Amino acid sequence: MLDIEKTPHACFKVESPSIAMADDDFPQAFANQLQPRFSTAWVKKIPFKTSWAVMLQLERESYAAVLGPSKYGNDEWILLVGPPDAPGLSDRIRGDESTVSQEGLIRVCREVHAVLTTTRGISAVRWYFEGFDTLTAAVATPDELPWGQA
Repeated sequence: MLDIEKTPHACFKVESPSIAMADDDFPQAFANQLQPRFSTAWVKKIPFKTSWAVMLQLERESYAAVLGPSKYGNDEWILLVGPPDAPGLSDRIRGDESTVSQEGLIRVCREVHAVLTTTRGISAVRWYFEGFDTLTAAVATPDELPWGQA
């Protein structure tokens, strides 16, 4: 099962004027780039936030991603990838876990990475884990993340 402390994050720069449209346009353009690699890929603005929910389906499993501009720079974006049923704090206290496998999540991250690294105008892609008590060093690909480490 998925360890809540291992929420994969992708950070990347959007440099091309053709991609770096108004902030409201980029998430839909990104979802359109993801569509050929997933059974389903759609995006919805999260009310009262500066982020968007990106719902992805790969075969029969669903995944959720949260896409938003980085607080560190206007041209940087952050994408968190995880299960749509990620447990909240009270769920974790009760010991509830997500039903998504780590292997499936790795595969989704690989597909997202492929889109990020082949889309003109997106650069400086790096991946890291961040959780309540965890922040790992950034790496170039999701395969380099310490998935098996405690």
